[in-house]
Amino acid sequence: MTTTAKFRKIICLDFNGDELSQEYWDQIDNLSNKRAVTTEKELSQHSDADALLVKLGAKIPSSIMNQL
Repeated sequence: MTTTAKFRKIICLDFNGDELSQEYWDQIDNLSNKRAVTTEKELSQHSDADALLVKLGAKIPSSIMNQL
């Protein structure tokens, strides 16, 4: 079965890559052409993203949401 990516780029905000097992990162990667693990400071470098993944319980300021 062939699937196509649903998103161009997913931002994984404030993740370091160790929070999920590789199996789950692979599933996320199947949803997107590109995944960017980044911080709030680096967010402006990813203005082409069309999806945002945040850790459970994270608070996202409206200023970040307005950047996307």
